[in-house]
Amino acid sequence: ESAVILDLTETSLERIIHTILNKTLDILDAPLAYEEAMSTLFLPESGNILAKTIQGTIGFDGTILENDQSWLITMATLTNIPRRAVGIVRLKQPENLGPGHEETRYIIMVLCPSKEKETKSATETSRTFATLFADINFRTKLQNVSSENMFKDMIAGHARELVNNQTHSMENGGDIAPDKHWYQLGQGMFEDLKQRIPYYLSDFYDGFVGEKPMQKTISATIFLYFACILPAIAFGVLNFQNTGGKL
Repeated sequence: ESAVILDLTETSLERIIHTILNKTLDILDAPLAYEEAMSTLFLPESGNILAKTIQGTIGFDGTILENDQSWLITMATLTNIPRRAVGIVRLKQPENLGPGHEETRYIIMVLCPSKEKETKSATETSRTFATLFADINFRTKLQNVSSENMFKDMIAGHARELVNNQTHSMENGGDIAPDKHWYQLGQGMFEDLKQRIPYYLSDFYDGFVGEKPMQKTISATIFLYFACILPAIAFGVLNFQNTGGKL
């Protein structure tokens, strides 16, 4: 079972989870599980800190550089639901949902009954969706989907594609033949540019549209000012001392 909400304008993590949870429980016909779900998804008395989450990481040559904050998965094992369900929210625009979730666009919520077998547990199901949403090209395609049914079909299709690729890899000893097109030179830059062009203008006008645009712009400007000037002052003083005041 799955529930999808597209272009939600909520900016509070608790309100986002509340909205998708209600829709998911309606599909499961289990409205009485709401209180148990909220108390399991969030840490006690935290208000808006999720108890269990999965996020991706961005790295290079095996070195982890930072967390991928564009998506997050939260999960819960409940006693009052009849079967597994997944709720997915695509926000209207990336939102700051708290520490570690400053630019989140997708929130995936996984609910599993306590009697579910281990291979279909909340953790294993969450790992499956983490594999899907870790693909930045796939997430970019999802941004352009306008209907919930098409959104679900794309996720199902991508899941089948991953399974087929894994099966092909196992049948060939784990090796997949590389793409040997002659035009590979600059292909990565071309793909990056192709993905970025549709959103280039929004980089400029996003600061003036949406909910509380001036508040977001001013707060981000003040934050960056102090974040940049303090290291500059510190390094300036350090170099001044190291050069005997000759800098």
